[in-house]
Amino acid sequence: MVNSVSIFNKINKFNYTIDNIGADKSLSIRFILIASMALGKSKGFNILNSEDVNNTITSLKKLGIKIKKKKNYCEIFGKGLNSFSYKNNTTIDAGNSGTFARLIMGVLASSKNSVIIKGDKSLSSRDFGRVIKPLNLFGVKINSKKNKLPIKMRGSNFLRPIYYSEDKGSAQVKSCIMLSALNTFGETTIKCKKSRDHTEKLFKYLNLPIEISKNKNFEIIKIKGKKQYKGFDYKIPGDISSASFFIALTLLGNNSKILLKNINVNKSRTGILDILKKMNAKIKLKNKKIYKGEPIADISISSANKLKAVNCSASFNSRCIDEFLIIFLICAKAKGVSYFRNLKELRNKESDRLKISINFLKMIGIKVVSKSNNLKIYGNPDLKLKKSYVVKNFKKDHRVFMMSCVAALTFGGHWVINDKNSIKTSFPSFIQLLKKLGAKIDNHEVVMRMNGAPTKGYEKDVGFKTTFRVQHGGYFGWREKPEEVCLGKWAAGRDRGSHSELEKMARTKVHAINPNFARKSRTDWFTKRDHLPTQGFRALLILLASCKEVSAFGFSGGAGWYFDKVKNTFHKMDDKGEGIRKNIYTN
Repeated sequence: MVNSVSIFNKINKFNYTIDNIGADKSLSIRFILIASMALGKSKGFNILNSEDVNNTITSLKKLGIKIKKKKNYCEIFGKGLNSFSYKNNTTIDAGNSGTFARLIMGVLASSKNSVIIKGDKSLSSRDFGRVIKPLNLFGVKINSKKNKLPIKMRGSNFLRPIYYSEDKGSAQVKSCIMLSALNTFGETTIKCKKSRDHTEKLFKYLNLPIEISKNKNFEIIKIKGKKQYKGFDYKIPGDISSASFFIALTLLGNNSKILLKNINVNKSRTGILDILKKMNAKIKLKNKKIYKGEPIADISISSANKLKAVNCSASFNSRCIDEFLIIFLICAKAKGVSYFRNLKELRNKESDRLKISINFLKMIGIKVVSKSNNLKIYGNPDLKLKKSYVVKNFKKDHRVFMMSCVAALTFGGHWVINDKNSIKTSFPSFIQLLKKLGAKIDNHEVVMRMNGAPTKGYEKDVGFKTTFRVQHGGYFGWREKPEEVCLGKWAAGRDRGSHSELEKMARTKVHAINPNFARKSRTDWFTKRDHLPTQGFRALLILLASCKEVSAFGFSGGAGWYFDKVKNTFHKMDDKGEGIRKNIYTN
């Protein structure tokens, strides 16, 4: 199955409102985990339907929590603190979610049965030492190789409160400790660098015993454990990390406007808005309100003609750690040199995002200087791309994929961007929303061409790829690329089987279309004996029976004719076709 998209055209002017950008992933996961430890039923509305969130739900079910997914909401039936019920050595799969993997370790800190936590290849390469260290101090027993997944952990009924200093600004580490503290007698204290504070806000909303004091650089959080709390209802707002891609698309676009409704604008997450305002971006917050501790607003953005460079202090880093990729992309078209500092944390995400950003910017012709995790980006306001670009080998990082799509739609050029399925992690509707704005994206999972129809020269219509070729006669076995699968109809004349054709198909490694299907395609659809279905017609029948959506290009009434979308005319391919026939056995 093809796992890439092709983009050949810049996006046109748009003026659009997005009512549902996609629920906040961080809040979705936190709500599910905290609801699982509550007493009674909780309802979560607008929960993100993504792989990370679904892995969270699946894992909690394995741990004995009853969860029902309804059409518009999710019901979670918690049994209180330390009430998980599961067999010893139960394995849970965190997939690609660092948030879930680290937070569930805190949730299970007081569970006496051992549990094994694993993840995909990307997550298994990330450091878990940051949460292993404080959990060991609580009294949790953990086994792992080099602080990597898979991890085997066994909680304790006699957790001891701790004092812990967290100096990386990691909300995942902080939240892991806070969730552990809920199951611990006594008072746990965390001295931590400022980071996103969704967990603290949920604790306050639930009236849990939490005290927070702040100074310029650090926060002191104190939690008294073993207080039971009741189930609760919660509606997840829109994710500003997802919104950031559409903010960039608008800023870098041409005379465009967008309104993103009901977005979480928590100050610990809005570093991107403050940075972009410094760059002369036209951004407004409308309809501000507070929902159960979280600030929510509509974000209005207009295209910016004169973006200027920014000198960004490290104090912004924790507030936009997931948005730096898109910020760097915007800086590529800003006037002047943009400065960023102390970006080491970017190396510890789904991929090494600092390294990938540097290589990506250089690929599109932007001068970049990097030293000691600091970054200089020399912007080019006149940046226009005309070359072909391929984006791959980024460890299936969903944010790299989405950033690349924005670049292709705003800077120009011909792009093939791999690992399309990575967006299932956080933003499954990303491509659909882009298309609603008018973006022309080839994301077909299957591309079927007839006979010797070439790929080269027709990329703007149907992209770079060919999955299947439906062929007959002299075309049997011809491929542009070795991975293409050829399908042939074993027939001669009026659907009479031909041994010579069958022999040719076997020799050229062509898979035969079922003769019954070939015959039925004629008898069911054509009333006159002289009207025979073309290979193209049969190909359409196969696709219509197999795919949810089918796009057709280049069909005409006569064999050997192809439609040129650019020139808006038909032209004959006889010469090229004859060349294909002559070379069929040598390719």
